[in-house]
Amino acid sequence: MQSVFLGNLTLVSVRVNILTVFIFHKNSHHKRSYQFRNIYVSLSLFLFLLFSYDLIDHSNRIAHYERTKQCSSTHRSIAVVQIIDDRSKEIIEMERKYYLIVIMNIIIFLIIAIVLLVEAYSSKTHNKHVIPRSVWPEDLPDGDRIREQMFYIPFGYRHEKAPIKRILIYNHLNSDLNRPKLEQEEFAGCPVSRCSLTVNTSYGPEVDAVLFKHAYTRPEFKRPPHQIWILSHSESPFGTDVLSDADAFNWTSTYRRDSDLPQPYGYFWQDARTELRPRMAQTNHAANKTKLVAWFVSNCAAHSNRTAYADELAKHVPIDVYGDCGPLKCPRSAQDQCFRMLEDDYKFYLAFENARCRHYITEKFFENALRHNVVPIVMGPSRSDYELVAPKRSFIHVDDFKSPKLLAEYLKVLHDNDGLYNEYFEWKATGTIVTDTKYYCRLCAMLHDERHSPKHYGNINEWWMGPGVCER
Repeated sequence: MQSVFLGNLTLVSVRVNILTVFIFHKNSHHKRSYQFRNIYVSLSLFLFLLFSYDLIDHSNRIAHYERTKQCSSTHRSIAVVQIIDDRSKEIIEMERKYYLIVIMNIIIFLIIAIVLLVEAYSSKTHNKHVIPRSVWPEDLPDGDRIREQMFYIPFGYRHEKAPIKRILIYNHLNSDLNRPKLEQEEFAGCPVSRCSLTVNTSYGPEVDAVLFKHAYTRPEFKRPPHQIWILSHSESPFGTDVLSDADAFNWTSTYRRDSDLPQPYGYFWQDARTELRPRMAQTNHAANKTKLVAWFVSNCAAHSNRTAYADELAKHVPIDVYGDCGPLKCPRSAQDQCFRMLEDDYKFYLAFENARCRHYITEKFFENALRHNVVPIVMGPSRSDYELVAPKRSFIHVDDFKSPKLLAEYLKVLHDNDGLYNEYFEWKATGTIVTDTKYYCRLCAMLHDERHSPKHYGNINEWWMGPGVCER
């Protein structure tokens, strides 16, 4: 009975082995193939051990039948011996056939094992510079996922076999200064480049992902089940509307670090440029700067109450206000000249955000101040939020002072002491500020991450503008 059962099991296993090779070859890029392969390898290993044991058992039984035959010919009658001899021949013949089937199954198992090893080695060789990375919020809640995503190549991704992931920018603005190149041109040079961009909404039902930038308008096309919807915002919640379809989105892409695809205004790229430190230490960033504080501002009624704070600060230290909220002018058409003036003449810059919301740190901090060698005085999210993204000791936070007057006194101390002032630039020996975080490269790589479980926000409004996100 055991032989019959194992014989049938072996025949089934042979067929499963052949089917496995076909399925795995046809679906090697799909996430289910990885799960299928893991289950298959575990099952095959069990069967391999079972068949190996049974193979030894068959050999012993054949030897036993041979001995029984010899013993029977000595002690029994010719008729009985003939019956035993015929029965033994049948059993031995059946066992030998089963023996061959078991051998065949073991050979097939070894062949498939070699195929899987070659496939794994090929993927490893193709992705030889890739290490396991934590690219999703649930994997690395407080870590630097932007850098992780920049170099992310999904396991098993092979350029020549991967399908093209199509992305629709649904409410594309022709006036968008950062508008991407369409089709596959935007992804040239990306580690994962099998993606294509379009703004043609007629392709809506066919694309893999829909990116809603700036605002959300319910699409007219019927959404297929597999399609990923991504909410992208660059403004704070005060500058966006409550969404009617709060349960429609799979991913988020905002300035917030806990977005699925963070899209910050700037990024501190830290490296190990130790050879630059002696030169950086000798640079006096206070040299020839005769003015204290500058502020470029156009929104005079911000939610952060920044204007009132700046007015109080101006009672104790001179502040030059440029734009619609002050007497000085520096038009956007002359932006390069404005930044050159800022870098040459001023020591401090008011990087005051228009809202005090979680992680909301804009170009005022990264571009206007840090990239132009001016110490930013910041008002916005908490100090801890700034410390997550800013170079070490690179800014002054208003929350560190009980009043604008105390802040003004500290600024005067730095103004009179070049050594203390230059400590705010020591970070420049350890990295640089970048504004291009390879957003579309990262998006493409994430879309090819077939092993990540489907994600869905039950109420995107709660995540985006719920209690505790902004100070009211």
